[in-house]
Amino acid sequence: MKCLLCELELELGDTVEQITNGPAHAECLLRGVIGGIGHLVDHQRFCIREQDPDAGLSYRESSLLVWQIVRHDAHLTADALVRFREISH
Repeated sequence: MKCLLCELELELGDTVEQITNGPAHAECLLRGVIGGIGHLVDHQRFCIREQDPDAGLSYRESSLLVWQIVRHDAHLTADALVRFREISH
């Protein structure tokens, strides 16, 4: 079965929520509500100039970083996010 938002297979151990149309990762649901990692870190740069609220990351990658920031009060700079994007792709 796949997550309705990121369209990746749900795996054993994933935090899954049941929504109206089917299952979704909890992290993807949170990202869908508050925005992608680029939006949270530097709205002007990633949403306005680059027009990519996920800062060049996949929906799932962005969701996992959003989860870390919100749930664990983590901090991430725009420069660190760009470096992460460069090494992960």
